[in-house]
Amino acid sequence: MKTLIKITFFLAILTILSCSNNDNPDENSTANTLILPKKITEIEYRTSGNYTYIEEYVFENNILKSITSGNNRYDFVFNGDKVTQANRFVNGVASGTSIYNYIGDKLNYNINSDQDQKVEFAYSGNVLNKITQKLINGSNETILEINDVIINTSGNLTQKINTRNFAGTTYVTRTTYTHDTKNSPLTNLNKYMKLIYESGGISGLNTNNFISTNVYPVGSTTPTTEYSYQYSYNSNNYPTRIIKTKVSDNSTASNTTIEYY
Repeated sequence: MKTLIKITFFLAILTILSCSNNDNPDENSTANTLILPKKITEIEYRTSGNYTYIEEYVFENNILKSITSGNNRYDFVFNGDKVTQANRFVNGVASGTSIYNYIGDKLNYNINSDQDQKVEFAYSGNVLNKITQKLINGSNETILEINDVIINTSGNLTQKINTRNFAGTTYVTRTTYTHDTKNSPLTNLNKYMKLIYESGGISGLNTNNFISTNVYPVGSTTPTTEYSYQYSYNSNNYPTRIIKTKVSDNSTASNTTIEYY
């Protein structure tokens, strides 16, 4: 079952953050009041039907403390500004925990409570450039997926090369991204939350918003899949609606609305 929040180990869409970006989120806000998301609603259109996903956010002193998505609630534990734990509840019943480990100011890895799934983060200087997803079986670790990424000086993901293994076969794809110059809905989240967060097709780790995503077989200049994005913005230049369109047939892939506090 899909959930909008990607705080577990199977990250459906990976996004990138320079750890030096957005350390001072007030500079992206109006009158020193942080603009924070309250509710994100995504309608996804598939051949099998339409699916609606809703996330609601609770903040405490401008820090994201919990997210509710359907029957799932995720409560976050912090040590200073670092998120150290995410506790999942299903219908109010505790259903697992993710633990986050750091080296200095950098997120090193996260691992689930069953100790069988792990995500490792690697950096070039202060900029994240690789995420490796592993399956753990005792002392053995098997790589499931690697994402090599590039971000530009604006703090936006421009390319991702995804290498994954499935049923003994290795698949490699390259995805390129372009962006607008307006605020991402998640601009003012804690910087560590941005590193682990993705919602409703919204990149928590981009400074700005996607204009296009193009997916290519590695070595090819012809994309197999292309998407474009159209936005409605509020007076503070934050998106209130996102329409994602499949370029090949001009069909609507998803429609996302964002409400703010």
